[in-house]
Amino acid sequence: MAGYREIVTWVALGAALAPVWGAGLWVMWQGAVRPHLIRRGEIEQLAALLIERYGEGAGEVAFAREYGAWHDSDGFAQGKWRRVRRLIETRRRILIVPSVRSQSHGT
Repeated sequence: MAGYREIVTWVALGAALAPVWGAGLWVMWQGAVRPHLIRRGEIEQLAALLIERYGEGAGEVAFAREYGAWHDSDGFAQGKWRRVRRLIETRRRILIVPSVRSQSHGT
C-alpha cells in the first residue's frame, strides 16, 4: 500500500513542477539555443553594418540593443545582439592588439 502512495506523491510532484521545468526549458531555448541557430554570415553582416554606421561606438550600440531586448524580455533578440556585440569586440581586440605590439617592439 505504501508503494501506491509513493507513486502518487511523485506523480503529483512531477505535475506540480512541470510548468517550472517547461518555463525553464523555454527560456533556455529562446535565450541560448535559438540565437546560435542564426547563420554566422547574418551576424557578421549586422556587425559590419554597425561598424560602418557607428565606427568606434558600434559595440556600445550593439550593447544598447542587447539591453533593450533584455528590457523587453526578448531572449532571442538579446542572444542575437550578444553574438553581434561579441563579434565586434573580438574584431576590435584583433585590430588593437597587433598595433600595440608593433609599437612596443618598434622602440
